[in-house]
Amino acid sequence: MKKIVLIASVLLLVIIVVARLYFSNISGGSRYIEKSLESIPNDASIIFEFTNDKGFYEIFSGYTIFDDIIGDVKKNELIFIKNQLSNNQKLAHITDGQNLFLSLYYDHTDSVSFLWIMPLKEDLTADDYSRIFKDTDSSSYRVKNDGKSVFIELVSKKFNKTFYLDISDGIAKGSYSKSLLLSCLDSKRPKISKEFITKIAAANLKNENSPANAFINLQTAGTFLKSFYKSKNTQGLVNRYDLHGFASLNMNFKSDALVFNGLVYPDTNTLIYQNIFLHQKPITNTINRIVPENTSNFVAYGFSDYKLFSKDLREFLIKKHNWAELHALLTKIKNETGINLDQETAELWDKEFISFQLSTQEQLGCIKLTNGEKLNFVFEPLSSFYSDKIRKLNYPSILYAYFGDPFKHYSKPYYTIIDNYFIFSNSAGSIQRFLSSYNNDKVLFKTTGYVQFSKSVADMSNIFFFVHNYNSRSYFKSNLKSPFSERFDNSKVGLNKFYGLSCQFTSNSTYFFTNVFSEYNQNFLLKEANKQATDTINSVVDLD
Repeated sequence: MKKIVLIASVLLLVIIVVARLYFSNISGGSRYIEKSLESIPNDASIIFEFTNDKGFYEIFSGYTIFDDIIGDVKKNELIFIKNQLSNNQKLAHITDGQNLFLSLYYDHTDSVSFLWIMPLKEDLTADDYSRIFKDTDSSSYRVKNDGKSVFIELVSKKFNKTFYLDISDGIAKGSYSKSLLLSCLDSKRPKISKEFITKIAAANLKNENSPANAFINLQTAGTFLKSFYKSKNTQGLVNRYDLHGFASLNMNFKSDALVFNGLVYPDTNTLIYQNIFLHQKPITNTINRIVPENTSNFVAYGFSDYKLFSKDLREFLIKKHNWAELHALLTKIKNETGINLDQETAELWDKEFISFQLSTQEQLGCIKLTNGEKLNFVFEPLSSFYSDKIRKLNYPSILYAYFGDPFKHYSKPYYTIIDNYFIFSNSAGSIQRFLSSYNNDKVLFKTTGYVQFSKSVADMSNIFFFVHNYNSRSYFKSNLKSPFSERFDNSKVGLNKFYGLSCQFTSNSTYFFTNVFSEYNQNFLLKEANKQATDTINSVVDLD
């Protein structure tokens, strides 16, 4: 018995010691990561993280997705830095296996700048630089002192560009933008929030099986995206973005697609429309099946409980100080027509609605109904005749009162009701063209490309955002600054090789499960396969 007690005591002691060591390592690793992140300027919207080791680079050695997204120029810049830092044998012992953080910034030269942050296993001194860095046929280095900071300039002779590198306090920080690096080094410049740092550090400890991770500050992401636009007042695609909070996404490797899954932690203290859906359960997405085959983008919404959705929406509108005016409108409608819209429509709205934009940049909306004939009867006194199939609402903001922000700019829209779908637009012509596409079964859902794409997209969500690459070319050309719009139209760049991009949000009461997916156009893959087969045949013929 005494032996059993002794053995049990020893085992308990071992468990306590191991646990303390384990959690102290986690705590220490977390603090080290947090220290590295504390120098990142506060306008960083997207931060990628991966492990600097041989295994990571082997996995992505033939991965062309990143090459096509960032383009040849950025690709060469990244390769140069990898060769200088990751492949440098004299640095290997302090860089191998370390976390590498890559944050993105809009550059006012109409480009995107990267900031590299990597904690090192040990610090370096200025005396170490001449031992580690040497002038070669492809690169040169020099140490610079601007009076405030001492940093290294690594110059690529191949493309005549300088990478600015600081190594201090056991952390390497670098960028091709000198001003960005100086902003990083300036302790007086505002840095990313403690909350963002904590989210990244906590997620980093859980994501060891993911080859790469992405962390997004949703507060600044909207500003980052709008930087690519010609005008700050651009309507359409960019205005569909409206989330505050943070996202933590893990990459899933797929050779012909970009796939990230993770969580979005919305800021519930900010008045954000999408937060209304946090209290809803995910529903099966079907309303996207009605959009025409030339759809550029759409945002589909779904709720499981209309009464709860209506309650949360009205609380949202009250806090925005919009409900008093809308309530007065509904009272006016009741007094003038005798119709109580709250009572008459409550059972007629189904669980889905959608806002979509066509390749012609026309914008339309649709609400799924439980009884289209009855809603047509209810809306008839509130509208005027336009044609046999189309009517126009005579009272403003009805759709905004019942569905909120996505339909705010449809004041007195034209509408039609078909197959329990309420379709509307500010243009009667858009409704007519929609009916032509719908009646002739020319819908996006049945196209070969979308059928293939949708195989990798979840059937259920609360918010489903989709962009069709080819159908959005006109939108990109009209609204994006030329250096960015050309990336979607120039076959040498690579972005035109992608079919589209989807982002789905599925509620879990306090956060959203999030899936981001983009894949190559299957026609592009087929052409590539045929080209490779032809090259193989030609090489065999040449050998003969």
